[in-house]
Amino acid sequence: RTASEVFGWEDFRPGQLEAMEAAVNGQDVICVMPTGAGKSAVYQVPAMTLPGTAVVISPLMALQRDQTEAINEAAGATRAYVLNSAQPQGYWDEAWAAAGKDDGPGKAKFLFLGPEQAAREEVLERLQALDVSLLVIDEAHCVSAWGHDFRPDYLQLDQLVRALDKPVVALTATAAPPVRAEIAEQLGMRSPREISLGFDRPNLHLADARYEDAEDKRR
Repeated sequence: RTASEVFGWEDFRPGQLEAMEAAVNGQDVICVMPTGAGKSAVYQVPAMTLPGTAVVISPLMALQRDQTEAINEAAGATRAYVLNSAQPQGYWDEAWAAAGKDDGPGKAKFLFLGPEQAAREEVLERLQALDVSLLVIDEAHCVSAWGHDFRPDYLQLDQLVRALDKPVVALTATAAPPVRAEIAEQLGMRSPREISLGFDRPNLHLADARYEDAEDKRR
């Protein structure tokens, strides 16, 4: 019902419904889906269904902006806020106030933060005071041994997991079984439901070509 009424989705892609049901039932989830397969729906529908506010850790401001704009457009109201260094203090105050409201039209259902913001003590304290429904870790491969070179603060997210003590939904497009195990261990996930659709992207083609000389190489 939420998927249809809020987002206009009548059908689900493979793996989406299974992941959504696990999240709604309070189970930790590791979801591996290729780019474009609908990972964002996995947390958006449960978050709109459950009482409280979903905290979404996303590493790039452009991704945060795109997701919040899509959610707010679908909902027809401001239900998602981005908390990052580009926002003025007044916006932060508005977001905290909206997240602190009882469920209803003015309630913030999503707070998007970068891992650096989530590591700030004052932010963590404000999050702990909220009724949090889900903790969503996007680009979750960044907690693995090879991923955190990109964003070291991903290694501190286990503190956020422990502090909030809510179901964790870890999303990524790339995570082989050893990486998925490392994600679960680093985040302290509890017997997570693993849903992996593989990494194949049929629209991409890889090929190699030999060259004989410099001119051929340039061509």
